[in-house]
Amino acid sequence: MFRIRRRPTSLQYTCPIWTLVFLIHLAAFPSIRNSVLGLNIRNIDVDKNTNSLESGSERNKSLSPDSATLALLPSLQGSAQDEKTKDIELPSAFSREILDQLTTNNPCLVHYCPKGRECTIESTSNRPICICQRYCSHRKRPICGSDGLIYENHCELHRAACLQERQITYQRFDKCPPKAIWSSSYSTTIKAIPTSTTPQPRSLRHPKNLSTESISNRQTTTITPLTQPGVTYSPVSVLANSFLSTFTEKTGSIALVSPLPQRLINWNESSVGPQRSTINDIKSVDDAGHKEYCSSQEYEIMKDNLLLYSHARLMSQDNNHSRDFLVSIMFSHYDRNNNGHLEIEELSQVSINEHLDELSNGCVLDDMLNFDDTNHDGRLSINEFYQAFSKLYSVSVVSLDKALETNHLSARVDDNVEIKCDVTGSPSPQIIWHRNGVDLSTLNEDEIRIFSDGSLYLTRIQLLHAGNYTCHAQRNKDIVQTHMLSVYTMPEVRVMPRIQSKRPGESAEMYCHVIGDPFPKVEWLKNDERIELVGKANKYQVIGNGTALKIRNIAYSDTGAYMCQATNIGGEVRDISSLIVQEEPTPTTLFEERKFFTFYDFGVAVYEPANCRLHHQIQGTDIIPGTQEYVCGKKDIPCSWGKATNVGTRYIYVSQPERDRVLVISTIQMVVVDVVATDKYPVELHYVPQLDQVWVLNWRYTENKGAKTIQVIRDASQRRKHHTVHPEPIDGQFDLVKDLFVPSNRLEQTHYNYKYGYVTHNNQRGMYKLDLLNLRYTKSVDLTLYNCVPENVEFSALYGFVIVSCREPITNRAQGQIVLDYVSDTVLSTKPELNGVSQISPDSRHLITVEYNPNGVIIVVQKVTPNGLEFLFDVKTSLNISDITFFESENMHGYDVFASTSDKEDILYLNLFTE
Repeated sequence: MFRIRRRPTSLQYTCPIWTLVFLIHLAAFPSIRNSVLGLNIRNIDVDKNTNSLESGSERNKSLSPDSATLALLPSLQGSAQDEKTKDIELPSAFSREILDQLTTNNPCLVHYCPKGRECTIESTSNRPICICQRYCSHRKRPICGSDGLIYENHCELHRAACLQERQITYQRFDKCPPKAIWSSSYSTTIKAIPTSTTPQPRSLRHPKNLSTESISNRQTTTITPLTQPGVTYSPVSVLANSFLSTFTEKTGSIALVSPLPQRLINWNESSVGPQRSTINDIKSVDDAGHKEYCSSQEYEIMKDNLLLYSHARLMSQDNNHSRDFLVSIMFSHYDRNNNGHLEIEELSQVSINEHLDELSNGCVLDDMLNFDDTNHDGRLSINEFYQAFSKLYSVSVVSLDKALETNHLSARVDDNVEIKCDVTGSPSPQIIWHRNGVDLSTLNEDEIRIFSDGSLYLTRIQLLHAGNYTCHAQRNKDIVQTHMLSVYTMPEVRVMPRIQSKRPGESAEMYCHVIGDPFPKVEWLKNDERIELVGKANKYQVIGNGTALKIRNIAYSDTGAYMCQATNIGGEVRDISSLIVQEEPTPTTLFEERKFFTFYDFGVAVYEPANCRLHHQIQGTDIIPGTQEYVCGKKDIPCSWGKATNVGTRYIYVSQPERDRVLVISTIQMVVVDVVATDKYPVELHYVPQLDQVWVLNWRYTENKGAKTIQVIRDASQRRKHHTVHPEPIDGQFDLVKDLFVPSNRLEQTHYNYKYGYVTHNNQRGMYKLDLLNLRYTKSVDLTLYNCVPENVEFSALYGFVIVSCREPITNRAQGQIVLDYVSDTVLSTKPELNGVSQISPDSRHLITVEYNPNGVIIVVQKVTPNGLEFLFDVKTSLNISDITFFESENMHGYDVFASTSDKEDILYLNLFTE
C-alpha cells in the first residue's frame, strides 16, 4: 500500500519494491492495466518540459487515476534497484484535486489493513473494508507456525491466522515439532489461470504453491479464479504458469519469457491430472531463461526445500530416519534406469513429473549438474549427490556392502576376538557398537573395548558373550551391520569307573558324562579303535547317546582301555576306563568314593551314599580343635544350623545363625577346622568358585524382615585362618538388602566367568548389580515397567541369560518371569503367565519352574536356546512338592529331576529328555 506524506512543494510516495514492479507491469502491458483497473485510457502523453499531463495538443484538466500512475513512470524507472522501499517525488502538476480523485476512485490507497488482510471496496457503501488476504506472492521462505504447520512464507502464515480467526506466530525450524507437516495451502497442487497465453504480471497471477504428493495418494485441488468477462479459464497444474515473467534485479527491466508450450498446460479431459510432459518440454523452459537466474543462494534454497519436500513425499510421518537415509532414498528415486548415476534426462523428467521447479524462484533439479558435478562427466554419482547435501547438513557418505550386512563368526572360550565394522564413509565416521540396544561404550567393562578405528575387541570371551553385536555410524543409525558371535568350548569328558576287574563270562559297565557347547559327538573306542556295533549287538550295547557302554560275556580278549571320546568344533577329548579280565579279579568300586554330610540337632553325621552306612559323626558337644568352644554347646543344647555349601573338594562351610558364626569342616579329616565370626543371624551361604569366595547373608533377626547385611569370606578354599569383610558402604553405612543372588556353584560349565551378582531391596522394582571382585555396586537394573520385585534369580552359563522370577510389590502376588541379558542387563523377554520359583540344570540346558496353585502343582520345563527359553512340556501333579534337585541322567548326556514331597514318603522322578 502507498503511504502518502505531505510536503510544501510536492508529494512523496513510499512504496515497497513489489509495488514498483506492479506499476511497471501496468505500464508495460496496457491491455492488462485496463483489464485490472477497469479504466478507459485515452491518448495521454507526458510533457517532459512542463511535468504535466496532456491529451493530444491541449492540457487535460481532468486526470484519471491511470494517467497519474503513468506519470510515475519517469521517476520509477531506474530508481528502485536494491532497496525494498524508495521515496518517489511526484511532479508538481499533481494537485490536491488529483489526490482526491485517486482516493475517491480507490479508497484502499489510504486504508490500512493488518497482516494477513487486504483492502477491498464494499459494493453497497463503496467503503474500504479489510478481508482475509486471498492470495500471497510466490516467495519461498518456509517458516514453522506455532500451530505445528509449515508455511510457504510469512504471508501464508498470517493469511491462515486470519482465515482461522486465531493467532499464529512463527518460530525457528529447530523448535518446530519433529512431525510438523505442510499447511494445506502449501500442498495445493492445482491452480487456475486464463487459457490465454498472454503473459501476466507476477502480482496478478495466482500464487504458486509447493506440490507435496504422498506416495500412495496424490490429491489435487482446483481453485476457482476471479473471472473476467470474455476470458475462458481452465485448471492447470502448478507447472503451467512457471516463469511467465521475471524481474531482472541488475537492470530493473522486464525480461519476458515465452509462455510454456500449450501441450504442457492442456488437460486430458478424461484424466484426473495433467498429462505427462516430455524432456524436450522442460528443456525449452530451461533454454528460455531459467538456468541463468539460478544463483548459488537460490540453489542452496532449492536443496533445502528439496529435502523438506522429499521427506514429506517419500517417508512416512512417523519416520525418524536420519538425513543420510533420506538422501539415499532420494537418489534411488531419481535414478530411473538404476545405473548408479543421475543424468540430465532423469533429473529433468523428475522435475517435470513432480513439479520440482516450484522449489525455487530460479533453479531446477538438473542445475545440480552445474554446481555439484565435480568430475564434470555430465552426471551425478552417489558420492557427488551426498556431497551436494553435505554442504547443507554435514552429511557423511556412509555405505555398507549388501553381502556384509550380517556376519557370522565363532570363537573359543578364553580367546581374544577383534570384530571389524564394515560400515565405511567419507569422512570416516565414528562407529557405535550395540548389544541388545545398549551402547557398549557405556558399560565400562575391561573385557569389552572399542578401538579408535571402530573395531570391537573382546578379551578372554566366555559363553555369556555369545550373541548379536551391531555397529553403525554415529550419525547414521539406518545402515547397520550385525555380527552374530558363537562361542564354543572344548569338550569335557568324565568316565566311571577308572578301572575295574572282571572274571571271564561276566558283564562290565562303564559310564561317560560329557559336556560342551556345541554339544559334542560321543563315541566309544577300544585301544584307539572305534567299537563297531554292527553285527555285535550281543556283545556291545551303547546306551542313549553314549552315556554308558555295556560289554556282555567278556573274555580275556576284552581286556583293554575303553575310551569315551567327545568331538566338537573346539576339539577332541577322551577319558579312559580300563577293564582287566582275570580269574581272580581285584575288588573295585563302580563309583567314586563320596560322602554325604547331614546336619541335625545334636551334631553332624557323615554317610556313605552307596550303602547309606554311617561313616563318621561329629557331636555337638565336641570341642573345636584349637579353641575352647563347642561345636554346638553343652549337653542337651540343640544345634542351630543355617545353610551349607561345598567349597571345592576340601571344605564344607555351614552357618550357625544363633551363634553368629560360620564353621569350616574338612571333608578329609571330618572335623571342624575353622570358625568365622559374622554379623547377627548368618543364614544363607553362596560359594563363587572362580573367585574362591563365600558370600554370607545375615538376617539380623530371627525372622526374615528384608533388612540383611552382606559379608564375604575370601580365599575360602585355602588352608588359613578366615575372616569376613563387608562390601563397599553406601553413604557411610553398610547396605541393608532384601536378598542376594550370585551364580550357583552347581553349574558344571567350567568355562564361565561371572563377575557380577544382584542385590534386591524391600518392595523395590529392580536390582543392583554387584561387582563380586571389588565388592561394590556398579549399576541399577530398573524393572518398574514390568512391576517386578525379584523373588529369585537364576544364571545360565549358556548364552548369558539371567532368569528372574517376579512378584508384585505390597501385594506380593506372582508377576511372572523375565529374561535379562547378563552383559547389558537388557530385558529380552517376559512371561507374565509363568509364575513360580525356577531352578536351572547344572548343564544350563533346562529351566524347571515349580508353580503352586489350589489345584495342585505344575512343573514347567523349558529348554535354553540361543534365542531364549523354549517351552518343552509341563507336568501336573497332586503331590505337595517341597524341593527339587538334579541328577545325571543314565540315558542321555544331561540331567534328570527328582522332587520330594512334604507330606508323603514319595519321590517324583522326571526325565527331561522324554516329553
